[in-house]
Amino acid sequence: MKKIILTFIVMLVASGVGNAQYLVDSQLFSDGVPEIKIMEFGVPDPVRITERKERAHAAFEDGDCTQAIPELDSLAREADWYGTLILTGLEPYFQADIRDKREFTDQRMLMPLEARGNEYFVIRNESMVMLAECLSETGDTEAAVSAYIRVFKAIYINERALWDRARNGFYELIGFSP
Repeated sequence: MKKIILTFIVMLVASGVGNAQYLVDSQLFSDGVPEIKIMEFGVPDPVRITERKERAHAAFEDGDCTQAIPELDSLAREADWYGTLILTGLEPYFQADIRDKREFTDQRMLMPLEARGNEYFVIRNESMVMLAECLSETGDTEAAVSAYIRVFKAIYINERALWDRARNGFYELIGFSP
């Protein structure tokens, strides 16, 4: 499902600009998202992400939401950026038309790369749920509702336990009883 959504988004973007190898310089080298993200987060470091995850989870488990909130927010953003970067390395495959994909004989080599990128999206999603829970616990209802809405836009259907947890917390927060 994740691959289909990502492929659709890439195809949608690619259809508007044409084949990437034929982009004019003004499109290929224009300032945009990569530069802004790199300026904001730098080049992510998986060791730093793991350390941040340990700190964020420890604060959350200790019930220290004041410390956990900024750690969880930073962790979610950095894990999202790293997962995106990993999948960016697969863009030529995602942008290829169906005929070229059929002729490409190394799809199996790409599958573990996509899986690794998606692992960071799972870290992001878990961090976002924990962040929403902490915001709710600290009484910041508006921020918690916003965080839950963001979670529902990011979470995958196959992350069922996390989705149930987020949905239950969200419904409780907005006073809805299914």
